Amino acid sequence: TTNSGFRLDKIFEKKSIPISLCIFCLCFGYAALMSFYRLYAKYANLTNEFRYFFLIYAAMLIVSRPAAGKIQDKLGDNAICYPCIIAQTVGILLIAWKPCMITIVICALCGALGYGTLNSTLNVIVNRQVSDDRRPFAVSTFWAFSDFGVGIAPAILGAIATVSNYYVLYYVAALISLIALPIYWGVWGRQKARFNRSHFYS
Repeated sequence: TTNSGFRLDKIFEKKSIPISLCIFCLCFGYAALMSFYRLYAKYANLTNEFRYFFLIYAAMLIVSRPAAGKIQDKLGDNAICYPCIIAQTVGILLIAWKPCMITIVICALCGALGYGTLNSTLNVIVNRQVSDDRRPFAVSTFWAFSDFGVGIAPAILGAIATVSNYYVLYYVAALISLIALPIYWGVWGRQKARFNRSHFYS
C-alpha cells in the first residue's frame, strides 16, 4: 500500500527543527542589523560612522566562514556555536547601549561571527543529524525557519520600535538572539560535550 494525503514529514524533518529554531532566533539579530541600520544611524546621529559597517562585516565574514569550518572540523560544533551566539548578542547589546564608532566596529565583527557564520555551521549540524534520504528535508526545514525568521523579524522589531524606540529594538533583538544559546545547549551542545569527554577519556 502507498501512503496518501498530507504528511508533515513530506515537507519537514522533525529532527532538524530544534537546531532550526536556533537560526530562527539569530535572524532577529541579523534583521536588526540589516533592516534598521540606516534608521538607527540617523536616530543615533551616526550616519557617517555607519558607512563602514558593511565593509567591516563583509571583510570579517570572508575570514570567519572558512576559519569556522576548520575549527568545527578540528574542535567540534561547540567551539563555534557557543562563542558565535554570544558574539552576536554582545555586539548588538553594545551598539544599543553606547552607539559610537568603536561599538559599530565591534558590532560588525560580532554580527559576522553570529548569523553570518552560524547559518553555515548550523546547517552542517542539520545535515549530520539525518540519514542521506532525509537530508533534503532537513536542509529545507533549516532554510524554511531561516527564511521565516528573516521575513517576520523586521515586522516584529519594527512594531517594537514604533511603540518605543530603536534602542529598545536592538535590546530585544539581542535578547532573542541569546535565546539560541540555551536551545542549542539543550538539543545538541550538551550531547556533544558528553561525547567529547567520553571520547577523550576512553
